[in-house]
Amino acid sequence: MVTDTEYTDEGITIAKYGVNDGYYYVKTEDFAGLESPASNTVSIKTNYAEKGTGDPGSNGESSSDKPTKFYLYNNHPNPFNPFTELIFSVPQQSYVKVEIYNLLGIKIIALHDGIKQTGTYRIMWNGLDETGIQLPAGIYICRMTAGDYIKSIKMVLVR
Repeated sequence: MVTDTEYTDEGITIAKYGVNDGYYYVKTEDFAGLESPASNTVSIKTNYAEKGTGDPGSNGESSSDKPTKFYLYNNHPNPFNPFTELIFSVPQQSYVKVEIYNLLGIKIIALHDGIKQTGTYRIMWNGLDETGIQLPAGIYICRMTAGDYIKSIKMVLVR
């Protein structure tokens, strides 16, 4: 039985764009070597936001610098398994959609669909569809729409 509910990881270093952000989950293994499915994942964030870049801070909200244009950055990591981080900038309050599509153009999941204030934001995608089903390995498209701005990026999910 596990009684300790806290864990401090001294190996985390702070880097730009959340490169060293991490994820933790619990798996069990029995004496025969059979593994359980992973538990719910907990993400952790570093507190890095480089002045002058509009890079996101630790809470997924904007840093102290305001972005000057809409922008969807490439996801990181790419290829990914099981999670990838999407970062996007919004220069003024706007209605923003961030959606994932398969190569047939079918929407898999809407990661955000609503108003965002000025700032740079981060969203994590776990490779699941809207019903919580794990998607197969493959190429997926992330599309950001905000006002007249539309941008798509290619993401590779590996299993």
